[in-house]
Amino acid sequence: MIKLENIYDVIEELNKGEYLSTDGLNIFFMKNNKIRIKSQNANYYLELEDFIKLYKNVVFFIYNNDILIDENKDEEYYRFYKK
Repeated sequence: MIKLENIYDVIEELNKGEYLSTDGLNIFFMKNNKIRIKSQNANYYLELEDFIKLYKNVVFFIYNNDILIDENKDEEYYRFYKK
Protein backbone atom coordinates (compact mmCIF):
# COMPACT_ATOMS: atom_id res chain seq x y z
CA MET A 1 0.00 0.00 0.00
CA ILE A 2 1.15 3.51 -0.77
CA LYS A 3 1.57 5.72 2.29
CA LEU A 4 0.22 9.27 2.11
CA GLU A 5 2.39 11.90 3.76
CA ASN A 6 -0.18 14.43 5.00
CA ILE A 7 -3.87 15.34 5.13
CA TYR A 8 -3.59 17.36 1.90
CA ASP A 9 -2.44 14.26 0.01
CA VAL A 10 -5.31 12.34 1.62
CA ILE A 11 -7.87 14.91 0.42
CA GLU A 12 -6.34 14.93 -3.06
CA GLU A 13 -6.56 11.14 -3.36
CA LEU A 14 -10.13 11.09 -2.04
CA ASN A 15 -11.09 13.70 -4.65
CA LYS A 16 -9.56 11.48 -7.34
CA GLY A 17 -11.88 8.67 -6.24
CA GLU A 18 -9.31 6.54 -4.45
CA TYR A 19 -10.23 4.32 -1.53
CA LEU A 20 -8.02 4.89 1.51
CA SER A 21 -7.40 3.00 4.72
CA THR A 22 -5.64 3.51 8.01
CA ASP A 23 -5.29 -0.14 8.93
CA GLY A 24 -6.73 -2.28 6.12
CA LEU A 25 -10.05 -2.61 7.95
CA ASN A 26 -11.44 0.93 7.90
CA ILE A 27 -12.16 2.22 4.39
CA PHE A 28 -12.49 5.91 3.50
CA PHE A 29 -13.79 7.29 0.21
CA MET A 30 -15.53 10.34 -1.20
CA LYS A 31 -19.22 10.16 -2.08
CA ASN A 32 -21.54 13.12 -2.75
CA ASN A 33 -18.85 15.55 -1.54
CA LYS A 34 -18.66 13.86 1.85
CA ILE A 35 -16.19 11.37 3.24
CA ARG A 36 -17.72 7.94 3.76
CA ILE A 37 -16.18 5.74 6.42
CA LYS A 38 -16.90 2.01 6.40
CA SER A 39 -15.67 -0.39 9.03
CA GLN A 40 -16.80 -3.63 10.59
CA ASN A 41 -18.88 -1.84 13.22
CA ALA A 42 -19.79 1.48 11.61
CA ASN A 43 -20.81 3.10 8.37
CA TYR A 44 -21.12 6.89 8.32
CA TYR A 45 -20.38 10.13 6.47
CA LEU A 46 -18.34 13.13 7.55
CA GLU A 47 -18.20 16.63 6.14
CA LEU A 48 -14.75 17.53 4.83
CA GLU A 49 -14.08 20.03 7.65
CA ASP A 50 -14.93 17.48 10.33
CA PHE A 51 -12.86 14.80 8.60
CA ILE A 52 -9.81 17.09 8.56
CA LYS A 53 -10.22 17.95 12.25
CA LEU A 54 -10.54 14.32 13.29
CA TYR A 55 -8.00 12.68 10.98
CA LYS A 56 -5.32 15.35 10.30
CA ASN A 57 -2.65 13.41 12.23
CA VAL A 58 -3.59 9.90 11.10
CA VAL A 59 -1.48 7.94 8.62
CA PHE A 60 -3.43 6.85 5.52
CA PHE A 61 -2.63 4.42 2.75
CA ILE A 62 -4.15 3.97 -0.69
CA TYR A 63 -6.29 0.87 -0.37
CA ASN A 64 -5.74 -1.63 -3.16
CA ASN A 65 -8.36 -4.33 -3.03
CA ASP A 66 -10.20 -5.63 -6.08
CA ILE A 67 -12.99 -7.06 -3.92
CA LEU A 68 -14.59 -3.69 -3.18
CA ILE A 69 -18.25 -3.26 -4.05
CA ASP A 70 -19.00 -0.77 -6.80
CA GLU A 71 -21.24 1.70 -4.96
CA ASN A 72 -22.96 2.89 -8.18
CA LYS A 73 -23.90 -0.64 -9.21
CA ASP A 74 -25.09 -1.38 -5.68
CA GLU A 75 -27.34 1.72 -5.66
CA GLU A 76 -28.62 0.90 -9.15
CA TYR A 77 -29.49 -2.64 -8.09
CA TYR A 78 -31.42 -1.62 -4.99
CA ARG A 79 -33.19 1.24 -6.74
CA PHE A 80 -34.41 -1.16 -9.44
CA TYR A 81 -35.43 -4.03 -7.15
CA LYS A 82 -36.88 -1.85 -4.41
CA LYS A 83 -40.03 -1.16 -6.46
